[in-house]
Amino acid sequence: MADNSNIHLINQHIGVRIKRQRMIQNLSQEKLATKIRVTFQQLQKYERGVNRISAARLYQIAQALQVPVTWFLADYDHENATQPNGNDVDDREIDSLIKHFAMIQDPEKRCYALDIIKLYARGNRHK
Repeated sequence: MADNSNIHLINQHIGVRIKRQRMIQNLSQEKLATKIRVTFQQLQKYERGVNRISAARLYQIAQALQVPVTWFLADYDHENATQPNGNDVDDREIDSLIKHFAMIQDPEKRCYALDIIKLYARGNRHK
């Protein structure tokens, strides 16, 4: 059974996943909140992991974001959960990357941008 700190980390993880998928789809908090019939302040609390999300609400969010419910926990590592994103990257940097990547309309350019990021990432592993 998960203790309270693990529950908080799970809530944060789900919140990060909601926010990132919302940004990928270029949805404002207001638009997503309207789709799931909550205030944008409530959505902010979900995204920060402050408020727990019921199974029914998570289902609504999954429907609105067009992802399966399981997607929110697909990469959650309960044994190594210390941060919502599981690494030292600042969440604002990740959010900015996602926002700008999603703005690239041309699939070929998106692929090129992803290749560049992968190239830099591989270079960092050898240091």
